Amino acid sequence: MRTEATGRLRSMAERYRRPDWVRRLNAMADSVGGDARRIVPLDGPALLDEAERSLGDRSSGDFGDPAWRTRFTQLAAALDASTMHVVGRLMTRQELLRALRTRLRLARELDEHPRIADGRVAAPVIVTGPARSGTSILFELLALDPELRAPLACEGLHPLPRQPAGECGARRDWSECEQELWADVQPEFSAMHELRSDLPVECVTLTIPCFCGSHWQMIAQLGDWEADIEAMYAFHRRLLQVMQHGEPPRTWLLKTPGHLMTLESLFATYPDAWVVQTHRDPAKTMPSTVSTTAMVQWMRTDHVDVAALAQVIEMVFAYGLNHTVELRTGRPFADRFVDVHFDRLMRDPVQTLGSAYAVMGRELRPAHAERIRAYLRDKPKGKFGVHQYTPQDWGFTAESLRAIGRMLPAAIGLIVALAVATAGLGAVLARFTGLTPLEGYLACGAAVRDMDHREILARINVPTLVVIGKHDPATVPEAGEFVRSHIPGAEVAMLDAAHLSNVEQPTQFNDAVLGFLTRGAR
Repeated sequence: MRTEATGRLRSMAERYRRPDWVRRLNAMADSVGGDARRIVPLDGPALLDEAERSLGDRSSGDFGDPAWRTRFTQLAAALDASTMHVVGRLMTRQELLRALRTRLRLARELDEHPRIADGRVAAPVIVTGPARSGTSILFELLALDPELRAPLACEGLHPLPRQPAGECGARRDWSECEQELWADVQPEFSAMHELRSDLPVECVTLTIPCFCGSHWQMIAQLGDWEADIEAMYAFHRRLLQVMQHGEPPRTWLLKTPGHLMTLESLFATYPDAWVVQTHRDPAKTMPSTVSTTAMVQWMRTDHVDVAALAQVIEMVFAYGLNHTVELRTGRPFADRFVDVHFDRLMRDPVQTLGSAYAVMGRELRPAHAERIRAYLRDKPKGKFGVHQYTPQDWGFTAESLRAIGRMLPAAIGLIVALAVATAGLGAVLARFTGLTPLEGYLACGAAVRDMDHREILARINVPTLVVIGKHDPATVPEAGEFVRSHIPGAEVAMLDAAHLSNVEQPTQFNDAVLGFLTRGAR
C-alpha cells in the first residue's frame, strides 16, 4: 500500500491503529524520558539469576550445549539494545524468563534420566514450504491422525512437569500470554494466523529456549546477532526426546516454514524424515508473508522498515526455493519429499492427504478422513475476518514474484526440476521453463490439474503400455498403477526415473517401448 503523493510504502502506523491499552502502556516510556528500558529492562544475567531462584536450585546440566549461557546473555543484550516499546519488551521479558525456566527444567530432567538421550526420533513427518502456502491448516489436519504426535502449544512451551500427551490442563492458562495474547495486542493478527494454546505449535516456538533459533530474529531487529542453526536443531532433537520419554511410540508431526532454508541441517538431524512441502503461487505467499512478519514486529516496536523487510523476505524465500530444487534433484534426500499443492488441499483435503499418505507408505483411515471433514466444518474459512493484501501493498508486483517461480516449478505447482538427472540437463529445462510465457505455463498446469479421465480408462480397447517413473513426485507410482489396473490388458514398465523418464533413462525407455511395440506386431 503506497501513498498517492510520494509512491512510498505506507508505514505500519498508517496501516493499523493500536488498541488504547497498548498505546497507553507504551506511553509509560514517554513519561520517564522516552526509554522503554527504564520500564522493562532486559538484563541477561539478572534474568538468569531470577529464573534459577524461581526454581529453587541451580541445575548443573547444560542440556547438551555447554555454551548456552553465553548464547543467552548475548541474545538478551541484543534484545535490550533493540527498539522495542514497553509492551514489546514486556512480551519478550516473559518469553525469556519462561524459556529459561523451561531450559533449566529440561537440563535437570536429562541429568536425572540420562537414558532419555538414547531415545530415537524415528522418521518424523515435517511440514514446510513458503509461509502462507497452507502449512498451518495442513499441520492441523495431519494432527488429527492419532498415529501422529503433534506438540500442542501448551506442552511445547511447558513440557515439564509432565502431563499426558495432548492434554493442556493448567498449562493452557500459562500459555495464553505467548499465544492468544498476540491477537489482543493487535486484533488484525487473528485474521493472519491463529495462535491458540491447544493447537499444534511450530518448531520456531519449540526452539525458543535454545536462545539461538529464528524466533528472535522474527520478533525484533537484532543488529549483527546471528542464529546458530546446528545448535538449534540439536536442541530440537533433545526436546523431542524428553517429550516422548515414557510414552507409547508414535511418529512426530512437526512444522515450520523456516525448515525450507535449512534442509541439510534438518536431514542431518533426522535422516529418515518425511518432508511434506507445500506449494502456492508466490504472488499470494510473498505479500502475505511480509504482511504477517511486519505485523509480528509491529506488535513489539514502532520502527518497522517495511521496504527493507520485503526485500529480505523475497531474497530469503527465493534462496530457499532455489536451494530446495537443487537438493531434490539428487540423493539421498530426493525420495523423502511429499508435495501438497494449496489449491488441491483447499478443493479436496481428504483426497490430497490420502495421496500424500500413499507416498509415505501410510494409510489415511476412514476415521481420520471424517475428523478432517468435521474439523473444517467447525473452522470455517475467515472466522476471524479476511487477511486482505495485494503484491503492490507490500512493494511487489505479481509478475516480479512469479518470476521467482518460473525456474522454480515447485513454487507454482509443478516440479519439473525433480525429473532432472544431471546439472546440465537441469539448466536446459530451467531455461526452457523460463522462456515459456507465464500465462500459458499456468494455464497448462491448471488444465493438467483439473482434468479427470478416470471414468473413461475402462473404454480403452487397444494394447496399452503404462510407463511409470519410480521417483515421480507429480504422477506418483500409485497413480500409474491405478491407470494400468483400469485399462483392460494394459502392461506396465517401471523405470528408475522421475517425471521425464524418456530423458532421464533413454535406453530403458526405448527398450520398454520397442519391446512393447515388437510384441504387439507379432
